Amino acid sequence: TLIVTSDAGRAKVPMRFAVASPRLACDTTFLDLGESRNYAPVSGSFRVFNYGLGLLRGNVRTDRTWLVVDRASFTCETGRSVEIRVGTDMDEFPRDALYGEGYVFLESNGGAAEVQAVVNVLLEADVRATAEGVVLAARAEGEVPAGRLVLRNDGMATAHLELVTSTPQIVLS
Repeated sequence: TLIVTSDAGRAKVPMRFAVASPRLACDTTFLDLGESRNYAPVSGSFRVFNYGLGLLRGNVRTDRTWLVVDRASFTCETGRSVEIRVGTDMDEFPRDALYGEGYVFLESNGGAAEVQAVVNVLLEADVRATAEGVVLAARAEGEVPAGRLVLRNDGMATAHLELVTSTPQIVLS
């Protein structure tokens, strides 16, 4: 209330006002980063919105060393949004784990939020032949031509292979 006192008398003028402030909101509280094949890095993102009035300022952190964000802080104008990218540093991920979960924490002048992030590790075989092709050659006169094929599994799971020839004249050992 504003009270005005003058030679003409006294008057009370009611006043109303609102304090403008930013307000933090996220488009999700759960972020599935997907499947990491053989501990390869994966990533995803979510958006932070400012549904209030004024400049939203905040900080971003995670609770796991293997969970990394692309920024440590953010600013967001009124009515706008900012993307937060979340990825994995699989060198920090426990080697015996096939599932991981962690949290991204946001603290700002417009409130706080947390987003749970999860990743699944899928172990796969990755078989490669060491040569482009196999050359069949006889080592001595009258000997049956032979060759060698070397297969290598660079993956992290057991490979189950079935080798089949394209013609019955080729015999596999």
